[in-house]
Order: sequence, then C-alpha cells, then structure tokens
Amino acid sequence: MFPLSSQIPTRPRRFRTASLTDLLRKQLGYQGLIVTDAMDMGGITVRYAPGEAAVRAVAAGADCLLMPPVPDAAFEALQAAAKSGRISKERLDASVRRILQAKARLGLNTSRLVDVNAINKKFGSAECRKKRRRFPTAA
Repeated sequence: MFPLSSQIPTRPRRFRTASLTDLLRKQLGYQGLIVTDAMDMGGITVRYAPGEAAVRAVAAGADCLLMPPVPDAAFEALQAAAKSGRISKERLDASVRRILQAKARLGLNTSRLVDVNAINKKFGSAECRKKRRRFPTAA
C-alpha cells in the first residue's frame, strides 16, 4: 500500500526535526555527531538556496554539514540565523560540544595531523573489527 501523495514528506529528512532531533536524539538516545549527506545534491540545490539549506539542516539537528555547495553562503546564513535567534545559542552550543568531544576522542585536540599511512593499521585491527561487529549493517 502506498501513502497518499499528500502524506509523502516534501522536505528531505535532513531538514526534519522529527527525524534528527526527535527520533535520533530523544527516542533512540543517540548522542554522537549527526552529519548530513552531501548538501550539494540536486534534491537540495533545486529547492533551497545554499544558505537556507544549511540553516534548515542545523535547525533540524545536524551538527556537521557535508559538502555545502557554497560554503561562504552557508556560513553567513548560519551566522545570521544565530544572530536573529532562528537557531538558538543552546542549539549551537550542543553541536559545538559534540564536535569538540569527537575531536578529543580522536586525539585531534593534541595532534591535528592524521598519519594517513596508519589508517589501515588502526581501522583494520582486530580490536576495531570487534567494535564494528556491534553495529548492524544496512540491508
């Protein structure tokens, strides 16, 4: 059975508070970073200006925006949204806190450079494979 066309959401999930904040954070208790998929995809760029797309994603609960088509426009729109109150200081502080915590977990607060040659060794280790088994894979 297919939903009526009036029941199909017209906004992408990355712009819906119900998906990002309510479902992920409140219902599932997810406390990690929420990163959008590529913001430069046609489904976004044909409907929203780059700045508006960035603001909608962050307002919905995204912490990091992947590939905004015009980074300067995204930055300026986010600044304006913060100044106007469209995105609250508390909302921004929560994202900044999660980003800084993730960087600290990875040691990026003390060493900003990543040894590219060590990536396979670290993420191919038995310990890392064991951790990955805890997470279900997509069907």
